[in-house]
Order: sequence, then C-alpha cells, then structure tokens
Amino acid sequence: MRLFLFACVGLVAACEGRSNPARIGVIDVTSALRSSQAGVAATALLKEAHARRQQQLDEKQAALKERLAATAGQPASKESELVQQELVSLQTEFARMSEAMSAEQTSAIEALMPPLGKAIEAVAAERKLEVVLDTASVVYRGATVDITDECVRRLDADSK
Repeated sequence: MRLFLFACVGLVAACEGRSNPARIGVIDVTSALRSSQAGVAATALLKEAHARRQQQLDEKQAALKERLAATAGQPASKESELVQQELVSLQTEFARMSEAMSAEQTSAIEALMPPLGKAIEAVAAERKLEVVLDTASVVYRGATVDITDECVRRLDADSK
C-alpha cells in the first residue's frame, strides 16, 4: 500500500509542471470494501464464525465458574486449583481466537483487493483520472473526483 501511495505522489509531482491540472480521484477503500456485496458477505461470514467461537468460549467459562462456585468457602483443593488453571487456559484460548479472527479478516480483505483494484482502474480510465488516492492517506483534497460509489457498483457488477 505504501508503494502505491509513493507512486501516486510521484505521478502528482510529475503532473505539476503541466499547464492543465492533473485529474485526481479519491476512493474510500474501507467504505468500498465494507459496502460491496462481497464485503458484506465476507463480514457476515466472519461475524457468524466469531459468534460461534465466542459462544463456545462463553459456555466453557460458565461451566468453569459453576465448578469454581461449588468449591467456594472450602479449603483450597485440587478441584479449585484445576478450575483456576482451566480458566487461565481459557483466556489463552480466547487470545488465540482473537488472533485467528484478525488473520481471517486480513485474509478476507486481501481477497477483495484485486477485484477492487480492477474496478478502480476501470473507473479511473473511464473518468480519465491520472491518479487515484485512498481517502485515508489524503490530508487535504481540493478538486478531486470521489469514485468510491462507482467502484462499488463496478465491483458488485463484476462479481455476478
């Protein structure tokens, strides 16, 4: 992504010496990914998987808390120590689940980027844009063309 940004900055700099201003487009990549049909479907699948995993962890935690409550008020026992160890193990399992969910989200985004890139290229060519920047990297923008919605429509049409 940084290479893309540097290339775009270089193109803008090269265009500055011209008499006619460069045609610059912007796209909110995050919004495009979230609002496209493929992005919505991927988000739904990720949420469903996360909810299933979270429910499993919640059920394990509730069972362990019941076992721990049953030993409350009693002198320290092997059962209470075992439950404490299992609670620590459950926390580790939760951390692993969070990492796995993050990796799955990254993978889903990476899978959507090539088709979005093609949509951006097509819209940029149609609109005769010389540079397209992600709005997340733009500090100031004056005369730019926002192509986010057009790219989402193209991405959705191409994915059918």
